[in-house]
Amino acid sequence: MAAGLKTKRVIWTVFFLGVTLLAVVAEVVAAVWHPAGTIPWTEYIAAYVPWPIQLVAYVALAVWLPFHFWRADEKRKAAFREGKSVGRAVGYQDGRKAERYAQVMREAAVKAGLPTDGD
Repeated sequence: MAAGLKTKRVIWTVFFLGVTLLAVVAEVVAAVWHPAGTIPWTEYIAAYVPWPIQLVAYVALAVWLPFHFWRADEKRKAAFREGKSVGRAVGYQDGRKAERYAQVMREAAVKAGLPTDGD
């Protein structure tokens, strides 16, 4: 993964989780200190969104959310499986490079008249 892409992903993750945390904290503060003038989302929704629309939204969320997490889990499993096979291939190639490097170093040592591992 390119460094720029990784940096952008970290920035997005911090921003997204920060906004989510802020929203959850705001909801908790509104619920705990409600008499102080704060209003939780549940009261806004109950006051301003008609019941049939609320019901449709709740059912849609209840149906969508499990599939959303199932799909994310399947993607994670597939990436893990792919990563393991890619890791084996890279490890094999790195090992081949290391063998070649060791061979070149032995040849250079022999040319220079230096002792090698086999001496």
